[in-house]
Amino acid sequence: QHGHIRNTNSAKEVWDNLEKQHQKKTLTTKVQLLKRICDMEYHDGDNIEEHLMEFEDLFEKLANAGSKLDEDLQVVLVFRSLPSSFDALTTTLENRADDELTLQLVKGKIINEVLKRREPSAVDSVVLKADEKKKSVGCFFCEKPGHKKKNCILWQRQKKEEGASSSEASGHREQTKVSKKQAKAKLAKSESEAFTFLASECATKEWIVDSGASSHMCANRKYFVSLSEPRQDTPKSVTVADGKRAVVKGVGSCKFSCVGGGGDEKQISLSEVLFVPELDMNLVSVGRLVQKGARVIFDKNGCTIANGDRIAAVA
Repeated sequence: QHGHIRNTNSAKEVWDNLEKQHQKKTLTTKVQLLKRICDMEYHDGDNIEEHLMEFEDLFEKLANAGSKLDEDLQVVLVFRSLPSSFDALTTTLENRADDELTLQLVKGKIINEVLKRREPSAVDSVVLKADEKKKSVGCFFCEKPGHKKKNCILWQRQKKEEGASSSEASGHREQTKVSKKQAKAKLAKSESEAFTFLASECATKEWIVDSGASSHMCANRKYFVSLSEPRQDTPKSVTVADGKRAVVKGVGSCKFSCVGGGGDEKQISLSEVLFVPELDMNLVSVGRLVQKGARVIFDKNGCTIANGDRIAAVA
């Protein structure tokens, strides 16, 4: 620093020169730190603890340089560094009250989410799953378990096509003309492809798959097989379609039935469902499914949900 005080005539000039030089260095440091913070990115599979620790270190260095960031801005910058696979989590956290959204809370939720993803996945761990447990009841027409002949879609379609009478006895005489190999071939095809929840054959038409929903939500108490008071990490309210806030009354698990394209009745189970009585429709969150490792595919035939190579459901 000797060069900065050379040719000065007073102590004040010395101080002023040193102060200017220090301010330049401090500004450069702030710019560099902010650039590093804004460039921070987390990729699935990285060490999340190291990622968050680096954020803390940069925030502290910036504060020491004279520019301490507000906590809400720190939270925003952490959210910004996460990939799209965390969208459901960030949306849920954003719905919390501002005074509850602390950096420590956010860090804890992010770490918990990463730890959940590291657990071994299984079909039962997918939030939306088809209950395919073998049942003692079997269909005499397609010879598949899980439903009776009178509820078999293949039987009903065949009965309608051949103009059979409404009685099952008469229908049975008509169906003997049909090759069981043909019925099995149709069923095998439906099992090798995604089974379809036909809108006209679904036990309830009140559930829709929503790519914008941050959580599974249900307005009807009758679909809950278990329901408890909102937990500490449960959002107190959610934003509905008209922009208003709807109160979350509880959280639990829901179950409803749909008929697959192969004629089987499927029990659909949802966990971590928010009980929001003010909703007009019950929502299945795409974000929650993806968060659990499921693949969600929309096409002209509907929406397919799969876990790995196995189809979990189609709506």
